[in-house]
Amino acid sequence: MKLWRGQPDHDHWRKPTTLKERAYFLWGMSAVALAMGLSSLDSPNSPPFTGKWSWVYAWAYATFGSTGPGIAWLGLAALLAVGGTFAWLRK
Repeated sequence: MKLWRGQPDHDHWRKPTTLKERAYFLWGMSAVALAMGLSSLDSPNSPPFTGKWSWVYAWAYATFGSTGPGIAWLGLAALLAVGGTFAWLRK
């Protein structure tokens, strides 16, 4: 679907993201996951968990105890930070 008269029919005309942009994005998402992890450690959730991702919270709670969801968020933050670092080093 064209939004204006001179727009090409395909989406290939857009510039793809650079590795530097991907690294910044991953580091930003890592900061968000870090904030979620610290918040979850400060005031831990208790079962029963609800929502689509409740099985992840239930697994983390069963594995690591009451700090499990916070530890899972911190682990995700670490993975995102490592991914951002690898994207930065590949540039």
